[in-house]
Amino acid sequence: MAPTITKNVTKTQQDESITFEWTVVDRVYEYRATTFTKRQLRPHETTWNPRVGEVAQYAFNRERLENERDALIFIARNTTIPVPRFIKWSDDNGVASLTMEKLDGRLMSWLMEDVLDVKLTTEEKATLQRNVNLFIENIVLPQLQKLRSSTMGQLGRVLFSHPEVSQADSRFAKAPPAIQAAIECYQYSHNDLATHNIVIKPDSLDVLCLIDWEYSGFFPPGFEVPFWRCQHPKWNAKGEWLDQNGVPLDFESRRAMLRAPVNKGPKRGLPIAHLFAYMLGAFLSWIKTHVNRALLFLLKETKLISTEPGETH
Repeated sequence: MAPTITKNVTKTQQDESITFEWTVVDRVYEYRATTFTKRQLRPHETTWNPRVGEVAQYAFNRERLENERDALIFIARNTTIPVPRFIKWSDDNGVASLTMEKLDGRLMSWLMEDVLDVKLTTEEKATLQRNVNLFIENIVLPQLQKLRSSTMGQLGRVLFSHPEVSQADSRFAKAPPAIQAAIECYQYSHNDLATHNIVIKPDSLDVLCLIDWEYSGFFPPGFEVPFWRCQHPKWNAKGEWLDQNGVPLDFESRRAMLRAPVNKGPKRGLPIAHLFAYMLGAFLSWIKTHVNRALLFLLKETKLISTEPGETH
């Protein structure tokens, strides 16, 4: 989710490298020569949100950071999707921070909206959009869809989704537990594949890597919202996300996917272990029945037993 900047960028000189510190409503971003760190705010760094009259904060602050840590490792091990390399996780008196490799690229949103010194022509922007569409739809999504689980939710066994989908006003709530099904029916989703999370090689306009996996997890097929196909700027006057044809993105169908298991319960059936035991028992019972029939037939043929009343041997 694109955060709102609440403090100015600062620059400091440290050991021949420049560090950029960028504070947003619920994170501090620290850029160094070769690493990038995102961490929770410390108590004195929190900001006031005058719109709602309370401390500004997003839901599941720590859980999202823990989930991105797990996702970076999980995606790197199980796919060829380019992501920053995980370096370090730390906890300083309850303030969690995640350090990863810093890659030299430009955010797609910056290139499309002309906020950098790199200015693209209309034709170059069309090429960039086409490259991103092909990369995500032909390389990223097929690999994510092969990652399956019987548990709907994040890798840490909790369940939350992108705020646009959940519409949850639960900034201080604890994430609910993940939902269990009987079969591996859930696919892995990034859940925030927007242009501000797609890093581009400015020289070739190809995708360098995908970042911000905080909302990623296992969800029903078709849950991934096509944020990468949004217009620039992404919103209309009503604050709706618009696709390239000016049509608002469909969040309601995704909300229905989340509501269905909660309201009706997942289609559990028999647990896999119980189903295997049942099938094994049925098979052994079938074997026993047919072996008994075969023994009876053999005994009759050798006249070791009689099937006629009163007959003796």
